Amino acid sequence: MVKCKLFFWLISWFLKVKNVEKVWKFLKSCPENCYSDPQFAFIGRSNVGKSTLINALANKKIAKTSTKPGRTQLLNFYKNESEKLFVDLPGYGYAAVSKTKKHQIDRIIAGYFQKDQPISAVFLILDARVGFTNLDYIMIEYIIQQGFKLHILANKIDKTNQSTRAILLNQCKKLKLNCLLISAKNKNNLSKLQELLE
Repeated sequence: MVKCKLFFWLISWFLKVKNVEKVWKFLKSCPENCYSDPQFAFIGRSNVGKSTLINALANKKIAKTSTKPGRTQLLNFYKNESEKLFVDLPGYGYAAVSKTKKHQIDRIIAGYFQKDQPISAVFLILDARVGFTNLDYIMIEYIIQQGFKLHILANKIDKTNQSTRAILLNQCKKLKLNCLLISAKNKNNLSKLQELLE
């Protein structure tokens, strides 16, 4: 009887360990074959909530967030429980950094997209309160020209009204873009985003 209980305890412990292992991971550097494995790229202006969105998808805080724009200034790599690769690119358009830093960020972004890695899709994240900016239009055109599949994620919809959301969707329709209104904070429509990541 004791042996039987011990056996079931070991099985239970093993399953718990496996479940702990099957979670999102922050990769300290570009992993081996990181430019040959299929991946999802997240990009957007500074302070639109890219890192918060990564945390919402991971269901834990693995990406550093800040109320100060420009927190992400390097390529950050993550893997989810299915071993899918996610890349959080630096935010563009932050006015408070030096010209040298701006050029450095631009080179990082351009360098990433010019590599021959298999990008499954690019998710460009907007602040739903602000909508599309000129910099977003430039980035959208660039991504489309590179031939990547593009999705627009309008984040922070929890801070908007119905009229603002309707305007955003209408803009997306006119631009013939795939748009999803989300809230990383409240996890609105996060399940729909996860379907796109399957």
